Amino acid sequence: MGEAGRPATYANFDEGVFYVDPWTGRRREPGKQDVAHCARLVDALPNIDDYGAAVRPRDVPSATAAIHGCEAALLETSKGVDCEATSAWEVRICAELGACVAGGMDELRERQTVTFGICPVSPLQLPRDATEVIIECARLGLSDTILSMAMAGATAPIGLAGTLVVHNAEVLSGLVLAQLVEPGVPVVYGSSTTAMDLRSGAAAVGTPELCLIGIAVAQLAHRYRLPSVIAGM
Repeated sequence: MGEAGRPATYANFDEGVFYVDPWTGRRREPGKQDVAHCARLVDALPNIDDYGAAVRPRDVPSATAAIHGCEAALLETSKGVDCEATSAWEVRICAELGACVAGGMDELRERQTVTFGICPVSPLQLPRDATEVIIECARLGLSDTILSMAMAGATAPIGLAGTLVVHNAEVLSGLVLAQLVEPGVPVVYGSSTTAMDLRSGAAAVGTPELCLIGIAVAQLAHRYRLPSVIAGM
């Protein structure tokens, strides 16, 4: 994560579907206690500045999973907590939790104890859950990360330049929506865009293509005078 003129900060990646139990070595679905363990680990790591929602608890109702995850993380770390809300209601509740820690909504806007982010569905779609989060964050005056996950050769053109065009259009669509709701509300330009692994069909993370796109994204964010979040760098 970075902003022009400021040093980069770092967070863990999110949001894991499975969890490898460190005590048994067994791969299983994560629970709320696992969220707490991950947040406690991030809190102890000096080179990690913020906690991303490492795993989504599956032992709670899915409609409130983001809230349970936010609560568990806030209780275990003094660092900022990224919340994977998928509805306006979850945004409001998680914001209230963050405000309790920060000392109020005004303090939350300054300290960003809890942050939010959404991903468009490539190519060029903003689904309802994403638009709800964007709109509610804007109404509350809270920062929101608009992060594209376009895949070159799958949900975007095979060439990196064409993929970057799709990526940029998706991020700008979320940014425009936020500004229509509340002009001047802070927005973060995000990227987890990369190429498709042609052997497996999966997103190829940690590749030269991801790095090249990440560099271009940072330059675009700088041009737009926006802070940026880039995955896998």
